[in-house]
Parts: sequence; C-alpha cells; structure tokens
Amino acid sequence: MQAMSLTEEETEEVIKLQKLSKQYEGLIRTSRNPEQLKRSKIELKKIVDRLEELCPDGVPDNLGAPQQKSLSDAEKLQQYELLSQFSVEKASPNCDDKDVNMLSTILKVWEAEFAPANSDSHVKLEFSLSAERDSHYAILENMKRSLKTLVETIEDFHRATRDDFKAQLRDMKSRYTRHYLSEGMAFLKRLREFWKKIDDDIASGGQSCLNKEDDVRFNRKFEEATFFEGYTVAKVVSSSNLFLNEAIDSLNLPDIARKPL
Repeated sequence: MQAMSLTEEETEEVIKLQKLSKQYEGLIRTSRNPEQLKRSKIELKKIVDRLEELCPDGVPDNLGAPQQKSLSDAEKLQQYELLSQFSVEKASPNCDDKDVNMLSTILKVWEAEFAPANSDSHVKLEFSLSAERDSHYAILENMKRSLKTLVETIEDFHRATRDDFKAQLRDMKSRYTRHYLSEGMAFLKRLREFWKKIDDDIASGGQSCLNKEDDVRFNRKFEEATFFEGYTVAKVVSSSNLFLNEAIDSLNLPDIARKPL
C-alpha cells in the first residue's frame, strides 16, 4: 500500500488508533469476561470505523516508519488513550532519565487523580478489598521517599566538581535509579492486579464493589482531583485498569531482581 495524503494530525491519530486496536484485540483474545468482551468489541468497532474513515484504501505501509526513531516522553504518551491526556514532567531539573521521568509522572498522576477517585469516599469495596486498597497508600509514600532520595542524588551529582565525588555520586545515582524503577514497576503491577480484579467483578455482576452505579462527586473543600468528576464508579474502575495497562506498557521495563514490597 502506497502512502496516502494525511495531515500530520491525522497521521498521529491513525498511529494512536492502531495502538488502541492492538490493545483491544489483546483483551478480546485473553478475556473470559462476557461484559468486558462486549465492551472491547464495541470499542474496537469504533476504532476500525474511524480508521476506515481516515484511510479508505487501507492504512499506508510506511505510516509507522517515522516512529522508528527514538520517541520523546511526550510522543510516547500520545499513543495512549488516557496517558495522552497528561504531560510528562521532569522528576527534577537535571533528571534526564526518560524512564524515571515517565514513572514519576505516572505515579504523580495516579496520586493526584486516580487515588482520590478510587478512595473509600467514592468507591465502596467489601471489607477485605478495602483493607488491601488502603495498603497501597503506604507503598505510594515509600515510592515518593525513594524518588526524593534519587533526585537529591541527581542534583548533587550535577553540582559536584571533584572527580572522586562525582564518581561516587554516579554510582549512587545508578543504584537509586534501578531501585526506583524496579519498585515502581512492581507497584504498578500490584495496582493493576487489584483494580483488574475489581473491574472484572463489576463486569460480571459481582458484589466486590457496593456502589458501582453511583456518580463520583468531589468535595471542593477537601479534594483537588477533578478528572473523574461525574463519572460512574464502574467507569472510574475500568479507566483505572486501562491507565495502569498503558502505564506499564509505556515503561516496558525488564523485570529486575528486587526485595518484596
């Protein structure tokens, strides 16, 4: 198939739709949940229809060629339905590690928007699941402390002038980076396992979530989150599951030997 005339915006949309298509195709192949399968097939049909509208003669073979170059953090996020709605921020002024910046952004977004929407104030879970959800907050605090240690070392390294001190800080920076990324991926996978379990149960008509039909309304006196205002609880949970899938896929880090959380 030869390249066709697409604007830059349309090309970006086609590439994003292709990415989403693969994600939903994967869900359809692996999910055993009838409701999840139904939703995935509906979303996949919308994607296919839009691709046919943009590329009536088929998607050009060379459309993805520019993507062979190393993508920036912002370009990576644009491939995803939810991640694309947030901007990557540096973990610290002199942090040039793309994985650290991506992970710190993901965890910051989770803490600012997803954790408040999924809290007991809005998502009522049966007792044992509620206790498990509460355990995630302590892990998130540990992740913030790990990041603080890492960025302090990064900034110290940037300011250092003596070669021996810089060599020491370089080793520390490398060690703290591996630890942060390893613990961060383990935490994201733990979150995904938890919220996928809730999402699947809601889709199958289970009772793990006691208020899945309720709408989320934030109390402006105490809560700063806004992203999920007016969403149903069921939609917040399914969006959380999707966000975590996108986060883990975007980082795509290898498993690293680590101590249990």
